Amino acid sequence: MSFKGAPITRCERIKAGAMSPTLSGGYVEIEYDGYAWKCDGCGLVWNRQGYASTCADRGHVEQFESQLYGVTHVINNVPQGRPHSFTRYALRREQP
Repeated sequence: MSFKGAPITRCERIKAGAMSPTLSGGYVEIEYDGYAWKCDGCGLVWNRQGYASTCADRGHVEQFESQLYGVTHVINNVPQGRPHSFTRYALRREQP
C-alpha cells in the first residue's frame, strides 16, 4: 500500500492499536505489531504510515480528531447512528 504525501521514514517496531467493530455496534481496541513512522518535514512520529504521510496536510499538529466511527448511514450529509471520533496523538517529536 502506498500513501501520497510528505516524505516519511520508517522507525522502530512498536505495538500499535486499532479499533475493531463488535456485533453489538460498539468498538474494542485490538493490538498488533507494526512500525512507527516519522514525518520528515516536522519530525513528528506516528503509529501509522498514513498519519505520517498526511502530517503536512494537517499542518504538522501533534494531535487531531480522527474519522467518525459508529455511523450506520448518512441522510442529507448528516451521519446517522452513534457517531463518535477519536483523538490521535503523535508518539513523539524528533529532529526533522
